[in-house]
Amino acid sequence: MDIKKNVEGSIFIIQIDGNLILSDLKEARDFVKNCIDNENATEIIFNLDNVDFIDSAGIGFIVSVFKSIKSRNGKFGLACLKSKPKEVFKLTRLDKIIPIYDNVERAKQEL
Repeated sequence: MDIKKNVEGSIFIIQIDGNLILSDLKEARDFVKNCIDNENATEIIFNLDNVDFIDSAGIGFIVSVFKSIKSRNGKFGLACLKSKPKEVFKLTRLDKIIPIYDNVERAKQEL
């Protein structure tokens, strides 16, 4: 997995390349925790256009980040989900809780 950020104004756009699965989550957790705790990120968009698969641990990670940002009165959203990950969010009804956008530009406008 490769993870990087781009900060535009107050919005942290976090690009994740690779699958969000248990064996790769430590790096993602540490990266996002640093953004939240040390860089005071309160507006985060996960750009998932290069993520083909998200397992239950990956879903848990996303929910954890969402809750952490919400507890700071911040905003969080997902952008560019492929069909399989998007279907998981629909089946679990997390798409009713976590905002999902078709692209990063739309996410930035609505965040």
